[in-house]
Amino acid sequence: GVCDDCGGETYQRADDSEETMKSRLSVYESSTRPLIDYYKKAGVYKEIDGRQDIAKVEADLAAVLEA
Repeated sequence: GVCDDCGGETYQRADDSEETMKSRLSVYESSTRPLIDYYKKAGVYKEIDGRQDIAKVEADLAAVLEA
C-alpha cells in the first residue's frame, strides 16, 4: 500500500494480528502502566509528544535531559 500522508510504501508486519495486539496491550497494562503511575507519583515523569516534527521532539527531549 501507499501512505496517505507521505506517499511512502506501507507494509504489514508478520506479527500484526489481533492476538499479538491483545498480548501487547496486556503487557502494557501489567508492566508499563504501573511504572508510569509510579514515576508520576514520584514527580519525575516527563512526557514528550512523539507525533511532533522530529526537530521539536529532539528539542523537547534535550530540554528534559538538561533540566
